[in-house]
Amino acid sequence: MNLSEGAKSIQDNLFSELEASYKVITDSFVKLRGYIDQSIGQFHDVINRLEQVKRNESTIHFTGMGRSNLVGKIVGEMLMDRGYLVSFIGDSFSVPVREKDVIIALSGSGRTTTTIDNLRSAAVRDIDIISVTASARSELDRFSDYRLVFDWCKRKAVPLADYDKSRILGNKPHLTPMGTLFELTALLFGIAITISLETQAPLKQFTTFIEKVVEDLENTWVSLKEEKNMREALINLKQNIIDSIGSERNFYAYGTGTSRYVSRMVGMRILHMGVNIPSISSWRFRKKGETVLIFAEDGQDSKIISQTEEACNREMNITLITREKGSRLDKMVNNHIYLNCNSEYDLVIQGKDYSPSFDLITSVLLDSLLAQIAYDLSIAEESMVARHANVE
Repeated sequence: MNLSEGAKSIQDNLFSELEASYKVITDSFVKLRGYIDQSIGQFHDVINRLEQVKRNESTIHFTGMGRSNLVGKIVGEMLMDRGYLVSFIGDSFSVPVREKDVIIALSGSGRTTTTIDNLRSAAVRDIDIISVTASARSELDRFSDYRLVFDWCKRKAVPLADYDKSRILGNKPHLTPMGTLFELTALLFGIAITISLETQAPLKQFTTFIEKVVEDLENTWVSLKEEKNMREALINLKQNIIDSIGSERNFYAYGTGTSRYVSRMVGMRILHMGVNIPSISSWRFRKKGETVLIFAEDGQDSKIISQTEEACNREMNITLITREKGSRLDKMVNNHIYLNCNSEYDLVIQGKDYSPSFDLITSVLLDSLLAQIAYDLSIAEESMVARHANVE
């Protein structure tokens, strides 16, 4: 993918940092495939253990904090649709962890306090733990029976002083804030392994899916550089986020199905930048000129259509992310961002068509856009981490 060529054609080169982050994340997806090629034994051990859980009618439990927790929710929902029993530790309706169950723990640092605490009693009871992390030899290792370490995703925070110095010197340090690189790579891994379960050639299924996702990312970038309306929609969304930073103006992100978790992942990162992100239950307080970002893969969901009609009536700034041009929802709004999702791996979740790559491409594009905003406004990771600490 020649991203440098694509960036030149985007209006006034406003997205050079978006280009850099987009490429960094895409490269991480390619590295994941190489990692699995070198860890074939571990890959098949995880596949076999998860399939055994289903045969035993046992439960897969997910644990993680922040955006890692939301990654688990997306993957868990896909597993449930395939007939697996799934629970999320700490949720209101979570079920007890029993013998023969499996816990999947997600933590980029490998030392997230709540996640580690959730594993202590399970380890004592000899319950199998699958860990997904970016940090080798972390505390998480002590409890894990199966380890997947994406060490190329390990967070390398840029101190505020160094960040400012780089700016003065004219350098452009790419920014995939906080755990972004790990979270999106873990999401790709989780979706790909779910698709590979109970297939005749799981490794081939896994690697082919990654190749298709990378191809979809390339095609989406081509569309972004070639379609004026998409570029303008992205520019408008960027400005709406900037206008909301440090103001009393609210910003809403909304989706259904697994996209509701993607909307929360994106909303959490926008919150770290200093934007008010109310919950969906607060929509009755929305006002003219506030922004709503809508995630609607097929553009036909009745709940989203109803919410969008109200947003239109209140004259809000609306941006739609979808893969279906000409849908009912698509006709209601002016700002559209269309994603190129390969239909070969379409699934049916909760009775609706679902493209696994839609959540991935949405996350990559929007996290890259936020990296661009952070660069434009000199928002260093240090300040984002401080807001994250306040939230938790």
